[in-house]
Amino acid sequence: MEKSFHPNKTDSQAHGNPLHSNSERGSVLLLVILVTSLLAAAVLSSLNQVSSMADSARNEASTLEHELVAESAIDYARTRLSRDVSWIGTNGTPVDLGNGVSFEILAGEVNPGSRDGLLNLVTTGLSEAGRMELEVEVQVEAGVVPGADLALVFLGDTIDILDSTIFGDILITDAVGVVDDWAFDEYGVGHHAPGGPFGPFDIDFDGTVAMGDLYKYTDQAYFMGQAEHQISAQVQMPEYDLDEYLVPGPDRIIYYYENNLKNVSHEETAVFVLHPGHTLSLDGCHFPGGVVVYVDKEFNPRDPDINKILLKHHTTIGGGTGGVSPYMGLIAPGAEVQFTYQGCSWAVDHTDIYGFNLWNKVHFIRDARLVGQLVVINEIKHFRETVLYFDPEVANNIPSGINFRVPTGESAIRSVKEHYGP
Repeated sequence: MEKSFHPNKTDSQAHGNPLHSNSERGSVLLLVILVTSLLAAAVLSSLNQVSSMADSARNEASTLEHELVAESAIDYARTRLSRDVSWIGTNGTPVDLGNGVSFEILAGEVNPGSRDGLLNLVTTGLSEAGRMELEVEVQVEAGVVPGADLALVFLGDTIDILDSTIFGDILITDAVGVVDDWAFDEYGVGHHAPGGPFGPFDIDFDGTVAMGDLYKYTDQAYFMGQAEHQISAQVQMPEYDLDEYLVPGPDRIIYYYENNLKNVSHEETAVFVLHPGHTLSLDGCHFPGGVVVYVDKEFNPRDPDINKILLKHHTTIGGGTGGVSPYMGLIAPGAEVQFTYQGCSWAVDHTDIYGFNLWNKVHFIRDARLVGQLVVINEIKHFRETVLYFDPEVANNIPSGINFRVPTGESAIRSVKEHYGP
């Protein structure tokens, strides 16, 4: 058999060239190495970018954390200042929020001594990563802490309480014009308007112990109670309209122009209508339904009182359920109140009053027990050896015809900016 002969093919083409095959394999390997290098470079670049982004995110988160802490410090400061305008900040002691996070606050008046309520805050947010400082200008009107147990509210300029004990908080008005007084216009419509007290001020708590806090308007220290708070919010004199008590009803007995009652007792509320300038004497009487001494709408409670009330021989008022309100004490916004014994104001029997009390003045009280809440408009003199207890049931259930609101604080932010330097 003859061999087949192909003149166009060489032996090397017919049988393959090992040098050519090695060259192809080298090219492929080079390509693989190049692609792998490019992929490795891309991965490394990506890892660097992710790492950079993570670092940036951490830095941004750290900055955000500082800012959020500094901002939370603003809210904290506004809350504190709404209760006490004299608060100066954390006094260099950080408030610890845990996990290495804390804040500091510095507070001060923008216009020292002006009492305009314009304050400057510097709040510092601190963490392990750094700090952020904010400077804030805030308008503050400080008031009584919500839920305060105000046993005594005094709206005048002369107060003399000696050797007594007060179980509750006290509010005194020791600055001119911090009370919005209550008055009626010519149409018989009641309204609040800027009023007293007018000064000069004479305030004495000698020998008196307060189991609560004292709220005041100046930075004067009276050394009373567990703490003293300087406030700035106007206090409003209680609104009152006693006309409804002149309407006959089964829960009241109305006395017209009777000045002297002795050993009289009944469950209903005792309502007294007196001639101007006359004195009401209650001698050994018991009125668990409370007592109302009527005053008409023409009377300005800042004017001299128009009546006096003498409580003698262990007269008791309030604490019963047969009157207008179980929380009615002695309502007498136009009268001076005096506890006495046979005409001698320096020797008295024990006298108890329970409920909400609104008096124009106190001339003399001694060895008494008052439970509820007491508001006095003009002055307190010779308040001695008496115990006054706050009762939240009374404060939350003021009798009809009377409205009293505790002055509460508020604040408004005027500007915020980042703070640099001291």
